[in-house]
Amino acid sequence: MPYLLQSMAIVRQRLPQPPVHLAIIGEGELEAECREQVQNLGLAGCVHFLGFRGDALRWTGGCDLFVLSSLWEGHSITLLEAMGLGRPIVATDIKGNRETITHDHDGLLVPPADADSLADAIIALATDQQRARRLGQAGKKTFDNRFTEQIMKDNNWRVYQDVLTAKGLL
Repeated sequence: MPYLLQSMAIVRQRLPQPPVHLAIIGEGELEAECREQVQNLGLAGCVHFLGFRGDALRWTGGCDLFVLSSLWEGHSITLLEAMGLGRPIVATDIKGNRETITHDHDGLLVPPADADSLADAIIALATDQQRARRLGQAGKKTFDNRFTEQIMKDNNWRVYQDVLTAKGLL
């Protein structure tokens, strides 16, 4: 999260208009530290801590861009949800995200812990609506072809079948 907030300060400096806002959904042990960082970076008016939300999908669907700045991640459900909603995505180039996103096909991948690269990618999509729309549409197509609930269930079932067959139990 610190790198996302640092990138937000860079974005606001390089792209003052139209004003860019960041909505953070969720809670955690770093929240107080992040709130302090927001104050120190002068971002109080543009970073919004929404806390835990039962309607997170509604918020994600209403955003122009989805950013996942994790330093480590499994197979992120929030990333899949954003793809399913057709949101343009910027995510860190870490294993879990790399298994989901193909850089510049259905999202942008940036080096982890690199606020400048994160800011560059955010600005690139904020200033190029056609590219953002293309990535969002490609992400939705990737989701529909690889990550729907039924596809994930079928894939998991095949793994169980393969293991049981290999052990002679099926």
